[in-house]
Amino acid sequence: MIDETFLSPVGDSPTTARLVYGAHALESLKLLEDGSVNAICTSPPYWGLRDYGTANWKGGDPNCNHSTSSYSDNMTPHVDRPSGGHRGGTNKFCTHCGAERVDLQIGLEDELEDYLESLVQLFDECKRVLRKDGTLWLNLGDTYSRGSRDTVDSQGGLCASNSDSIKYEFSSPSANLGGHPTIKPKDLIGVPWRVALALQKAGWYLRNDIIWSKGNPMPESVKDRFTKSHEYIFLFAHPDSGGRYYFDSDAVREPCSPTSMKDLHRRKTLNNKGGGDGSFEDVRADLTRNRTEYFQEGGVRNRRTVWDVNTKPYSGAHFAVWPTELVELMVLAGSPKGGTVLDPFSGSATTGEVALSCGRNYVGLDLNPEYFGLAKCRVQGIKVGKPKSVVPELSILDIFGVADD
Repeated sequence: MIDETFLSPVGDSPTTARLVYGAHALESLKLLEDGSVNAICTSPPYWGLRDYGTANWKGGDPNCNHSTSSYSDNMTPHVDRPSGGHRGGTNKFCTHCGAERVDLQIGLEDELEDYLESLVQLFDECKRVLRKDGTLWLNLGDTYSRGSRDTVDSQGGLCASNSDSIKYEFSSPSANLGGHPTIKPKDLIGVPWRVALALQKAGWYLRNDIIWSKGNPMPESVKDRFTKSHEYIFLFAHPDSGGRYYFDSDAVREPCSPTSMKDLHRRKTLNNKGGGDGSFEDVRADLTRNRTEYFQEGGVRNRRTVWDVNTKPYSGAHFAVWPTELVELMVLAGSPKGGTVLDPFSGSATTGEVALSCGRNYVGLDLNPEYFGLAKCRVQGIKVGKPKSVVPELSILDIFGVADD
């Protein structure tokens, strides 16, 4: 386990960043004090979308490089991760020496219910370190259930049983539903909402469902549905908050629409005819339909629940980096200056970079120690050089491959 704390030069006031990498978040959270975090901003691994390469092998031949594929050696190299998108059983044992693949990462559970339980268990431990007036901001994308055939998705999703076009970077978003009574092949599973409702059942206050609208989504070749261009962000309050928590809406206000400003000007003019001086404060409530944004100087209003934020490229070797603009809204609204922001799935520490630039302290946890160098650079304000090849961020994949499946 790597556990280091840095004094960050990012921002106007001195802040600290603590990075704990190389252990499961449940273990790393034990290092943190009760009530030491103001906000949690995180994007857990989506169910079945990627394999982050954290597996270890138990038993078998220690000199074997291991593979879970049934292909011959000249078709499939030995790798330390599943060589296909199939869930359960077939990707757990090396076909060459019988070693068992052991992986602690969340997102590769065989069953949907196991994934839900993993996240509920994790955030149950997060309750202890989160202040009673703290908030949890959770970003998740959805998954489609598996179709009737094993085909390679045009964007590198499910690996075919008769193809050597293996995409090792990503595991399939296909679902082993284990005879689920309602979800059928090709169904959109609704994973984000299932997680949200599971956390609500566990005591968290579900306060907002926010649509992250992407103006530049990943193109999809499907012809029997629309291209996915959004993900969900859920805002939760601490189970012990009683529904009262820190929230700074003024810090993230957005401009009123041109239509609203035109309407405001018209109503102020109407009010002037009645003797008013035309100021914001002088607008009569009956002329503004009691909408408080009409009384805001500068033409700003309370932010809406659709956030238009494009995905951004990242030069480091990490394949699931969310935009800093997106995280900034969560950090500013959910934590006071000088407070502490936690991300239990820190990765390359995008959340940390944003938290520090906004004058907050940061604690980042991650299972994969290979990302520590990237995270360390970002919290210290060091620009990461571009690697030889950068895989663009993927949208949620449709694994069916053909429109008439």
